[in-house]
Amino acid sequence: MLSTAVQELKAHKSQIATQVKALAQEAKQIERAIKALLGISTGGTTTTATAPTTAKKRRKMSPLGKLKIKLGSLKRYKKTEEAKKLQAKIDALMAKK
Repeated sequence: MLSTAVQELKAHKSQIATQVKALAQEAKQIERAIKALLGISTGGTTTTATAPTTAKKRRKMSPLGKLKIKLGSLKRYKKTEEAKKLQAKIDALMAKK
């Protein structure tokens, strides 16, 4: 009885291995189809996905903007003394502009 159970398990194992191979091949076909569709939608060939892309430049925040954000957090946490000092600094920067 034990030997038949082992044989059944081996048979199931080989079936599963076969199914895994079939699914892996299907996955490769799907990937190729997606690459082809991406090439069509961009108007280029399928090799456009590997072409170097230009990175967007990150915009830098002004020092005044950073101070305003910090002021908001100070007010949120009710740190009034620090907020008053920071507001004076912001006012001085605004007067220069």
